[in-house]
Amino acid sequence: MTGTDLQVKLNYEQDEGPGKAPYLYVAPLSEEEKEATGRKDQMRGKPVEIETTVRDGRNHKHSLDKNSFELVEQETALTTEDFYNDQDKVKSVYYPEMEELIKEKTGAAHVLMFHHQVRARNNNATSETGTVSSIQPYAYGIHSDSHPKSARDLFKMVAGGLDKKYHKGRFLYINAWRNITDTPIGNDHLAVLDETSVVKPDDYIVSEFHDKFYSLQQYRLLDVNSNQHKWVYFSAMKKNEVLLFKQFDSDTSLSGRLCFHTAFNDPTAPECPDRQSIEARGFAFFPDHQPNSCPDLSEVQNSMKALKIPSAGDENRVKSKKLFDFNLEGIYDDEIFADIQKNAGGASYGKKMMTDAAKADDSGAAIAKVMRSFMPYILQQTQNAYFQEKIDSCKHDSFKVPKDYGNDFEVPVIVHRPKSLTGKSGAIIFAHGGAIAGKAEDFKARCSALAVNSGVTVFNVDYRLAPETKCPDNIKDMYAALKHVANNADKFNIDAEKIAIMGESGGGYVCCGLEVMLAQSGESDLVKLAILSVAMVDDYSFGDVALMTHEEKEHVESQKAYWKAIAVDLTAQAQDPLLFPGKASNDLLAKFPPTVIFEVEFDIYITETTRLARRLRAAGRLLELVVQPGLGHGHAMGPQFAKFHEAQDIIKTIITGYLLE
Repeated sequence: MTGTDLQVKLNYEQDEGPGKAPYLYVAPLSEEEKEATGRKDQMRGKPVEIETTVRDGRNHKHSLDKNSFELVEQETALTTEDFYNDQDKVKSVYYPEMEELIKEKTGAAHVLMFHHQVRARNNNATSETGTVSSIQPYAYGIHSDSHPKSARDLFKMVAGGLDKKYHKGRFLYINAWRNITDTPIGNDHLAVLDETSVVKPDDYIVSEFHDKFYSLQQYRLLDVNSNQHKWVYFSAMKKNEVLLFKQFDSDTSLSGRLCFHTAFNDPTAPECPDRQSIEARGFAFFPDHQPNSCPDLSEVQNSMKALKIPSAGDENRVKSKKLFDFNLEGIYDDEIFADIQKNAGGASYGKKMMTDAAKADDSGAAIAKVMRSFMPYILQQTQNAYFQEKIDSCKHDSFKVPKDYGNDFEVPVIVHRPKSLTGKSGAIIFAHGGAIAGKAEDFKARCSALAVNSGVTVFNVDYRLAPETKCPDNIKDMYAALKHVANNADKFNIDAEKIAIMGESGGGYVCCGLEVMLAQSGESDLVKLAILSVAMVDDYSFGDVALMTHEEKEHVESQKAYWKAIAVDLTAQAQDPLLFPGKASNDLLAKFPPTVIFEVEFDIYITETTRLARRLRAAGRLLELVVQPGLGHGHAMGPQFAKFHEAQDIIKTIITGYLLE
């Protein structure tokens, strides 16, 4: 196709000397901006119209790397109306089209489009919208969209979120310009300057562009060598044609690196429909290019790290297998509801005993005494054929952990190993519920069931109880037990690569505190899995009761008493994550072992544990948050309940899926 060269006027810039560099603010300066900048005018510069020949590029051959622009063909799936009315489609369909086109034409390893503008004579841009209105006017006035510094700064912003391999090599900031109508463009064409005709650095003058939302440096083109400049347009551009031109190329060996451009009007053109166009901007990445011409991104990476925003690329992020899909309906299970009603009288009496004991100013001695008095009744739930079978199916041994692990106490441990196991097994270091009540022997039946049902060896730790022992000595007992078992894995016939820690209720606090201790000492790799079951983890009970669930309110006073029993000094230890593991910093959480939190829908700890789960998930250390529907704390503790067996299956699935596989 043969076109026509045009004689038109283009808007160049003149250099007015020191202190008079051009700038433009899209909106009038506020009084604060005037005071801050010392500027009164919205713009500065001395434009000058130069009569210029703009040659039809269809009569010549041009390339991106030599001339800084190139005309190519590519169809688009979008209609004219799509470009105006469906921004989601522009980004989800048109951007990928441009990315594939630019990859094909440049040989880039990766292309990322990030911005576009539709331009038309009838536009909706104002001083308030700046450059973010949906339709922008034509841009008369020769300019480059970016100065090298602005391009490098933008590269840092865009590339900072990509794979590190794209942080080096070469980058190309590029524009893809297209007619978006089915009618060829008849006027108000885009002119691009053949970079081989630019006199460098004589022709450049740095200008500032201040939008409502951002500021950047650009180049304008001086008029001194205008007679040497080779301007090009492409006549009658159709919708299936794309004019690619460079905003900035980091490869300094190329002649085509930055393209001056401008819209221009041909007053001699016959009457025609208004030009409607889109320009889409993107970055092309060439990671294998030598030498490296990309700016250093370490500052950006450090800033990203400082923001602590979680991403899929975070180191040590665990991956959930999504083993559970329970639906919570906000109601108790029928069988559980009937049992609550049946035992309402006894539960009310027990609650009164705890509430009265919580009033005592005795560092938790009274509440511990009451809880210990309940243990015989709790043990009755395991005195049945189901648990007896589990006990009989295990071999039971015991030992004491020596004072070799920074602890001043020889920690008793009961070992429950299924008789069916041959060879090395997985292991669970277990902290029983209570924290202020219960002994390891009291949990022989439950630990036997855990061992048999899950096919592992359970080390039932008889950690010291509060208030006789204060935080963190109870956690030190668990730490010593874990270290001893891990160091003697062959002796105990267990696989040192498959060790889990687990705690329930008050023992969940001890277990979570152990996670904190391991994170602090850099020893979390001792543990493949941590399971926190209905665990108490922070001082939520000291907060506003108006924010609490019914169950949380019912137990708020006794919970306060538990913490007073465990703490040496609540005030002094208020921010200590060994006392309140839920307060562990994000940095510590990121060093936790892979963790599963197992909750029940109406638990007295539901708020604090689910809050911890959200933080662990963001830190990349949460495998699952499992919330069993229809029951609360301490419900369904015996095999007569369907929910009991459901809970056993949940634990088995967790251990099989995350410890043994």
